[in-house]
Parts: sequence; structure tokens; C-alpha cells
Amino acid sequence: MRRVLFSVRGVPIWSYPALLYVGLVAGFYVMYAIAPSLGMHRVPAAVAALIMFAPAVAGARIWFVLDHWAIYRRDRRRIWRHSDGGMTLYGGLVLALLLSPAVLAALGLRFAAFWDGATFTILVGMIFTRIGCLLNGCCSGRRSDGRFGLRLPDHTGRCERRYPVQLLELAAAVVLLGGSAALLAVGAPRGAIFVFALTGYAGARFAIDPLREPPPRFAAGRRVALAAFLACSVLVSTLGWLATRT
Repeated sequence: MRRVLFSVRGVPIWSYPALLYVGLVAGFYVMYAIAPSLGMHRVPAAVAALIMFAPAVAGARIWFVLDHWAIYRRDRRRIWRHSDGGMTLYGGLVLALLLSPAVLAALGLRFAAFWDGATFTILVGMIFTRIGCLLNGCCSGRRSDGRFGLRLPDHTGRCERRYPVQLLELAAAVVLLGGSAALLAVGAPRGAIFVFALTGYAGARFAIDPLREPPPRFAAGRRVALAAFLACSVLVSTLGWLATRT
């Protein structure tokens, strides 16, 4: 739709990385704002969030590339090209979860409290990045002639009526963000917000993924990967909570 948002002295500002940056910044400040409500000091919580950004972004991009390897194996220079969009949240989440216990222990943070806060960071970031996906054409939906189809481009710029999966994921993030805020407001036990968002996002992806491109023959593999992500995240979360509890 609009891969280049605008140009600054002839330098193109690409929509996906720009919206990703805005999402990371917004998510960072959300963590900083709500940290005391979760029993954390603002500075260590914010520092931990900044550190976790690196493995989260790298893991999300690596998973996306592997999921679309048929495209990237023909031109491997595109893997880290900043103008290309495309990230898979659960790839970044798994890597960040694996690395977080050591980081959180060094900063004196509880695993469950931090990941409750990180849930807000992730969901706020997702809202902006899905707008970036929509503008860039990545993570596009399959062709659809139904009433819910919208004329949208794919990553090659080819426009046709498609399932608006980017908007569906954005809506899921908004709903999960509202539910997480409600749990925070009622003083839910630490860890409940993260578990709620994790299972809710997995459920949303199970429903949305069959509507994506590539064609349906890849849907089974994606569902297996999503189930593996959910199981791995639950396992790592449990181990992380045990490692950092006092």
C-alpha cells in the first residue's frame, strides 16, 4: 500500500522498520510506566526491556525467514534488508524467554512480574508493526472473494482481494491488551497476564494462520510450529519462574 512512508533528503523511510521502531519505543515507555504496578522499579525493568529487544527482534526475523525460506534462499541478501518487512512474534518470544532468566536475575527482577510487564510491551509493539505489515504487504492473506476480503497487496506489490490478516492480528492485539489491562487493574496474581496473553495469542494465530499466504498446504506445518511454540513457551516460562523465585 505504502512501502515508503516519506523521504528525508532523498533517503526513503520504509514503512515496516519505521513502524517497528515506533512500536518498540511505545512499548518501552509502557513498560516504564507500569513497572511500579507490577512491583518493579522503573529503571531495571526498562533496562531489561531494552536488552530483551535485541534477541526478540532477531528471533522474530529468523523465524519469519525460515517460514519463508523458499523466497529467501534465492536471494539471501534480503534476509536482513531493512526495507523488507516480516517478523514472527513467537520466534522472538522463544529466544527472549530463553535468555531472560540470566538477565532478570542480574537486575534483581522477578520472572513473572517482568513478563507480565513485557506482555504490554509486546502487544503495544504488535499494534504498530501490524500497521507496518499492512503498508508493506508482508504477512499478507490469501485471495478471497468473500465479503470480508479487501483489496490489498502482497510482498511483491500484487493487489487483489485478500483476507486482511494483518488487521485481524491487530484486532487480536487490541483485545488482548484490553484484557491484560483489566487483569492488571484487578490485581491478578503475577504471571497471570502473561499466561492470558500467551494462550490468547496462540488461539488467535490458530484461527488466523489458515487465512495467510503461502497457500493452505503449509497450514499444517504452521500449526505444528505454533503448537511447539506454545509448549516451549510454557516450559521455558515455568523454568524461568523457578529460577528467579526467591
